[in-house]
Amino acid sequence: MTIAYVPNDPASGTPSRNITPTPDRVAPKVGFAVQGLPVEKVYPATAKEYAIWTAREAALRAINAFEACAGPLKAWQGTPPRLSLPLIPDAGVDLNAYYDRASISFFESAVGGQTFYSGASEDVVAHETGHAILDALRPDLWNAAMTEVGAFHEGFGDCIALITALSDQGNRAALLKTDPKLAKANSVETLVEALAAAIGTAIDPNHNAAIPRHARNDFLWAIPKQLPPDGPGTVLINEIHSLGQLLAGTFYRTILGVFARTKGDEAGLWQATRVATWLLVNAVLRAPIRPRFFQSVGRTMLVVDNASYKGANGPAIRAAYAHHNIDIGATTLLTPSQALGPMASGFAAAGAAPVGAAGSRDLGALMDAPDGTKPSFRRVEFGARAVAIASVDRPVELAGLDPRLAGAVAVAPQEAFVGEGGGGAALLGAVDTGASVAAEVRDFVEMLLRRNDIAFDVPPAKKRAPRKPRGSGAVSTPGSKTHAVVDTQLQRIAFACGCRH
Repeated sequence: MTIAYVPNDPASGTPSRNITPTPDRVAPKVGFAVQGLPVEKVYPATAKEYAIWTAREAALRAINAFEACAGPLKAWQGTPPRLSLPLIPDAGVDLNAYYDRASISFFESAVGGQTFYSGASEDVVAHETGHAILDALRPDLWNAAMTEVGAFHEGFGDCIALITALSDQGNRAALLKTDPKLAKANSVETLVEALAAAIGTAIDPNHNAAIPRHARNDFLWAIPKQLPPDGPGTVLINEIHSLGQLLAGTFYRTILGVFARTKGDEAGLWQATRVATWLLVNAVLRAPIRPRFFQSVGRTMLVVDNASYKGANGPAIRAAYAHHNIDIGATTLLTPSQALGPMASGFAAAGAAPVGAAGSRDLGALMDAPDGTKPSFRRVEFGARAVAIASVDRPVELAGLDPRLAGAVAVAPQEAFVGEGGGGAALLGAVDTGASVAAEVRDFVEMLLRRNDIAFDVPPAKKRAPRKPRGSGAVSTPGSKTHAVVDTQLQRIAFACGCRH
């Protein structure tokens, strides 16, 4: 039996093919529980059944492509972690698609006299699957109240859409036939074309999301607060989907830089994609959360490349980040900067805390830990070198931003590297001040307020009924919220792509 499938966005111009569906993934592999799967056959592109089969196929291709590049994903995020994630190809009427830790869900909506299915696009489905993958890799990013962390999540979804399209041999061959050096815009680096058209028709042609996003772009990084709060899709704005194009841009240009060192055929393009993906994933697994998270990941990529590839990909990584005005320069990421006493016995072999009680107190003082909070530690490795990420949670008071936030706090992690230096334990590299983290959090909350993205009517946990959480959205309806004040704490309840004016 066969189905019709476009290995790209339906508005990309990529021809439809009749294919044998990708087999289901079974334990111990992670996979999807697809709801409402119709009879397997070739359906017209306008049919709901077509969208359902496309959503299943695209999600499977996305996780298969990711694992071909970065290795097996152990489990989806959840309590406890799980192997099967529900995939709901048609969850109702909405111009929306999201990942919410409970599912990846897609919707239908009447747009311009036709029914638009968000699940009918490989780009959209792979993007949402990308949120689920990143959440499995770094669940601590979910609720970090910093603009660049949210933007990284959105950009990572676009990176997964990109590698899903590039995992298709036919796509690679077609690209290189028309543009052997990949010097121009193309149908693979152009993302969510059909969704952008639907937003322009249903919402506003001047909406920031009303034109496709691009991995090949010339946007220049700036401190998010210094960017315009809104604008057409041709400008970078202070909004996480727009800012996510910076990550997609650095990733795509890293692929191109690595590809330039290959034979230049479609196999070389896939090899370059695999290398760039492996570097990105292994960097994000090790990168400390910081206000300048794009820079944190980029610098960590260089350290990972030095440890695993002897720096062979460093020029491509540096050039990619420099193109977007992100300085990862001559990194001092793991250079000892402050002594913390003797290394704790057993750290190198067993992964214990790198410092004893006295060193932990000194580190807490250097990090300006609130109320004497002791740092927690997470071991990471760069080749043969083991270090730890020290982390403290910093509650930031939100009073003065809005009367409804009086007494509310938002929590952001403050992190730094710790390891051996000069014969003892040491803080490695720099640490952000508590004041700089607090300022970043408040700037982020100001952005949420401008966009009316905070729900203030959520009852305390003991009084409210269980609620299905919302999640990462390709686009949201105007009434959806991304955050809520729950028991005086601001919490993320959605990654929704409202991008509202």
